[in-house]
Amino acid sequence: MKYKGRGVKITKFSSYLPSRTVSNMELSKKNKQHPEWAFDNLGIKSRHISAPNELASDMAAACIKNMFQNKSDTLLSSVDLLILATSSPDQQAPSTATITLSKLEANGIPSFDIAAVCSGFVVGLITGAQYIKSGMYDCVLVVGADCFSKSTDWNRKDSVFFGDGAGAVLLEASWDEASVFESSMLSDVTGVAHFEIPKNSSFFEMDGKQVFKSASSLVPSAIERVLKNAGLHPSDIDIVIPHQPSIKLLQSIAISAGIPFSKFHTNMESVANTVSGTVPIALCDATAKEKINSGDTVLFLSAGAGMIAAAAVMTWA
Repeated sequence: MKYKGRGVKITKFSSYLPSRTVSNMELSKKNKQHPEWAFDNLGIKSRHISAPNELASDMAAACIKNMFQNKSDTLLSSVDLLILATSSPDQQAPSTATITLSKLEANGIPSFDIAAVCSGFVVGLITGAQYIKSGMYDCVLVVGADCFSKSTDWNRKDSVFFGDGAGAVLLEASWDEASVFESSMLSDVTGVAHFEIPKNSSFFEMDGKQVFKSASSLVPSAIERVLKNAGLHPSDIDIVIPHQPSIKLLQSIAISAGIPFSKFHTNMESVANTVSGTVPIALCDATAKEKINSGDTVLFLSAGAGMIAAAAVMTWA
């Protein structure tokens, strides 16, 4: 592993899921899709759906409250910067990050949004790490929050893909010379129209086959690049925390990357694809199930509409 000065570690993490769950069976009454199709092809059985008046900022704020509920630990006031990844912002302006801080009554913390759809959180993670590695900030809060249920036409068969939720990590500076943080991002704009919410429309439109084709090529390339940057081999990865697009896509990526699928942690069965929330929600699930140990080499990866692939590898503190 290569060490390049000031490092980055995750010191806290949290997630939030809306209380309402919707099964494939319930959706089948509207979308006329056989309830077993989503599980057999995507690995999804159910998802959490936000309340009609529940917005991305509400989920982000709830997630942050969960993180800082222990008053004897690190406080929200210690955060130097908030980066909020979302592709379902509350409104065009101001940023959802700013609205979130307002709801938390947390004044004085610089903040901004990142919009990279399903790659939003990993792009935010990479961005936050650069602020820390440069020495500009010591403590960066990165949140992914999306409520794509509000952009879903429930009469369409592809309504089974998405759910709502938020997840967050707290990044802090590390001086452990044995630790590593490296990243890579790649894009392929030939797929720009394969997933979109068109102008004058409220609902997403997706060419599932083309998204699968693009992601199954671009993500392994991002993995290859980040491993090269870190001086690692596929066999050095202890666990993969991926975006949760579909079980078959992740299996395809695992084969291409040369990493056993058994190292990929998945939780789309009960939460579906929560867009920017998927990676941190999956991270919380993996830690709750004691799948990550101190010193493990963790690979985060994602593919977002556009298309952009993002990957980051780091040592678990």
